[in-house]
Amino acid sequence: MGLSTQDSSSRYSEDELDTSNIMVDINVTPLVDIMLVLLIIFMVSTTLINQDAGNASNSGIQVDLPKVANKGGQQQVADLIIALTEDGRIIHQGENINKDILKQIFTQTFQKNPKTLVVVQADQEVKHGHVAEILDLARAAGLERLSIATESNE
Repeated sequence: MGLSTQDSSSRYSEDELDTSNIMVDINVTPLVDIMLVLLIIFMVSTTLINQDAGNASNSGIQVDLPKVANKGGQQQVADLIIALTEDGRIIHQGENINKDILKQIFTQTFQKNPKTLVVVQADQEVKHGHVAEILDLARAAGLERLSIATESNE
């Protein structure tokens, strides 16, 4: 299988165009380099994301919690965390929600596990009435284990 060499404008002979002898090699070194760089970037970014999430205690937002002398028990995995910001926003898993959606979340949580602990992370500037209203919504949905998050003075 080759090209005709009768055309005088052809620059290569039939033997030179024979592709059966050509070894095709893909140089994987640059590919491996790029993949390693991407791996490092993802590892660093997930570490930073986990650190941020650890600071926000899974509510998805950093709030300035009130300070107390004695810190309560440790947070559990099954806890439902609701954050209240100084400007009145309700945050659940990093998303702004309204009270209707919060009622649905409380109802769904109660149906999954009635013993779920609801932790309200309210900024220290949030009015007490707003915190009480959120706790009342949880109680109305049937959830009885309610808590207000605080920070230790230490």
